[in-house]
Amino acid sequence: MTHPMDNLTIERVMGAWLDAALDYWGQGIMDTQPNYGGDKVAIARFFDGATWAVRLMGGRYHEAHAASAWCGHFQATCGRMLGNFLGAQYTAAPNQCLPVWLDPAIQSKVLPSTRRIASAKRWLEAGYTTDPNDDLPSPADHWANPHGVDPQGDYLASLVSLCRCPRVATVVDWKETKGAFKVYGDRRDTVGGHYVLIESMDPERGTFTTVEGNGWGELGRAGTDGSAMYGEGVVRHRGESARPLKELRRVYAFTLDHFEIGGRP
Repeated sequence: MTHPMDNLTIERVMGAWLDAALDYWGQGIMDTQPNYGGDKVAIARFFDGATWAVRLMGGRYHEAHAASAWCGHFQATCGRMLGNFLGAQYTAAPNQCLPVWLDPAIQSKVLPSTRRIASAKRWLEAGYTTDPNDDLPSPADHWANPHGVDPQGDYLASLVSLCRCPRVATVVDWKETKGAFKVYGDRRDTVGGHYVLIESMDPERGTFTTVEGNGWGELGRAGTDGSAMYGEGVVRHRGESARPLKELRRVYAFTLDHFEIGGRP
């Protein structure tokens, strides 16, 4: 019988990353807001996993560095925990955790902000370079194109950046590959300002659904009347709240070189 470690692909790894993100969403994690306390301890743990210190003061978490945002730390945490979800793809051992996780150096040095993931300096600090004369692996590829997206592209579990000013945003040029990130940004920003993970695409409507941390959208908990609850925290954008393609800024395509992979457990 085939074992998942025998035919590991980036599509399966990024699918497990998405499963990890959806699992956190299902925990109903809310950011701290004026009318309710929020889950400050759960959010602080996203930072702790990437070894960024976080102080808890006055009911809110405080980032230890201005170049850090918890939308990135959330995605890094999902990348770290994805081995818990790879086993679910293997019917003989659905509860088995497999030894696969995002490179810890990428978690701590690259993903904490959209500017870091766009920085060759930060990738080099993590052990990756674009220098063809160097033996180090390459950073995650990225692309952006203002002319449109490929409606036939397969973007499941893509990590991307988004623009917070949709009227002036460029559109990402998608390749037919899985394992990419997206990022947002303002009109002067070429790298974006917010990470999201793509859950699905709807080319006909020109929208995509997401799972994201430090966003405003549908929380993974119900209101007192049983209806969907909206707020800030780990959220999804789907249905009528799906994000328009024009918000996309960049796509980051990961490969298996960006993950630590052990042998069979």
